[in-house]
Amino acid sequence: MTGGFLDHVKAGTVVRWDCVNDFDRLHSGVDEYLEAAKRRIKNQLGLKLHRFLSRRKINICIDMKTLRVVRLAHLSSVTPMHPFPIGGSIGASGYPKEITVVFPNAGKVKMRTHIWRKKSKEEGYKLGGGRVAEHQGFYFFRHDRLIQDGGWCGIIGTNEPHMSLARVEVDIPDSLSSYLKVRSNKAGVDVPATFGAAIQAGRARDGTSFEDFLTKAEEVYRRRGEQKVRPMVSPGSGIPAEVCRALDKCSMRFIGGQKCTIAWENTRNREFIVIDQKKSSDRPEQPVQKNAASGHPRWQD
Repeated sequence: MTGGFLDHVKAGTVVRWDCVNDFDRLHSGVDEYLEAAKRRIKNQLGLKLHRFLSRRKINICIDMKTLRVVRLAHLSSVTPMHPFPIGGSIGASGYPKEITVVFPNAGKVKMRTHIWRKKSKEEGYKLGGGRVAEHQGFYFFRHDRLIQDGGWCGIIGTNEPHMSLARVEVDIPDSLSSYLKVRSNKAGVDVPATFGAAIQAGRARDGTSFEDFLTKAEEVYRRRGEQKVRPMVSPGSGIPAEVCRALDKCSMRFIGGQKCTIAWENTRNREFIVIDQKKSSDRPEQPVQKNAASGHPRWQD
């Protein structure tokens, strides 16, 4: 396989993907299939190797070609996909926060707890797509390579939506390789039965526990965002002048062509609301009016 970009590479690794089985089942849409596959590969490599890519220790390029074309085309580089928030994407003050965890008869490790800002626009928030709840949990690294991205290792039964913003960064030192065991396919980490209790007993310098971290992450998730000011009906006659001036000072936006008018009149009946169902079913409801004498509002009919 020669030509184009590869002629300029003196050292490295080439992963070649030939004879794709799905091609036999595709009658059309091969280009779309390849683009989707390339996108998934870029996201996966960008996440698993994001530390190396960020430090420019490696460079990964993806290309596609047909047998009829010798020159490579559509060359694209894999960019790092950071799973943890930075700057304005941090959801709670004081985070990330390190919690020291001591594992019995094994050693200790410092875990960095992260809380995302809700509905962040950063690419690492959704990690290439899907629900944010799917990406919560522990992120185990071994020699800077991401081994496991998400999951609570039995501490939390399922991916609770309210924990969507919580992620924990863990670097597995060589001294703990027999306690936190990396699977042979390097797709996850197996933890012993004592893992959960050790995590719960861990503390940060300020006394923050793992449970405190989860509580804060849930609090940020449940917190309502800043409410946008919606336009209101413009005040008309019957509205006190001081109310109109106050709304004007607030630069309140009003719904064009509509006004809220309050009318007053005397009424003999003492019923709170009078509704004529026969008439009201044929036309829209009229505004409520108040009885100046009794203070009782009534429907204008």
